[in-house]
Amino acid sequence: MPQETLIWASEVIDDTGNGTIRLRAQDANVLLFQTIGHDCIIELTNLTGDIGTINYIQHTAVASGIAGKTFADLKVNLLDGSNSQYYTETHTLNPPGLQTVTGTQRTTSNGSDAWTESDINALRLQLVFAAESGPNDLQVDFVSVLVDYNTPVTGAPIKLDSGLVKLTNGLIRIS
Repeated sequence: MPQETLIWASEVIDDTGNGTIRLRAQDANVLLFQTIGHDCIIELTNLTGDIGTINYIQHTAVASGIAGKTFADLKVNLLDGSNSQYYTETHTLNPPGLQTVTGTQRTTSNGSDAWTESDINALRLQLVFAAESGPNDLQVDFVSVLVDYNTPVTGAPIKLDSGLVKLTNGLIRIS
């Protein structure tokens, strides 16, 4: 099963004032959240592979609270292209140092419908500074979404010299 990692492509909202472009690489150039409730929304790169079915998606963040404090909570919301929420997860970060946190593997967009390529290409991430143990800041270095998928199934062409074939559904290509 091929996998593709989607990363920062553009900024939709940045309540931090620090520029979300810092989230596109794991390079210690962090996006700093200084106030509880501050958030940002980013769009991700599009899928580039030959997509058949999507097995699951899973977000990852590299982040930290500031040393000397007990914890900082990062809430990650998976959103559609209209900023409606698919899923939310909160990760507690215990300083010091950047930590990698990984979300749940999500196999459906709404609990029953499989992800589509269109869903994934419109996917957005919202990062929210959700809680702290005292005067604290939240640093986020990198975020991404891993997409695990299957390539389309293609069969060998059918060659008919005579006879009849009944086609009830599917794609028909005549060459």
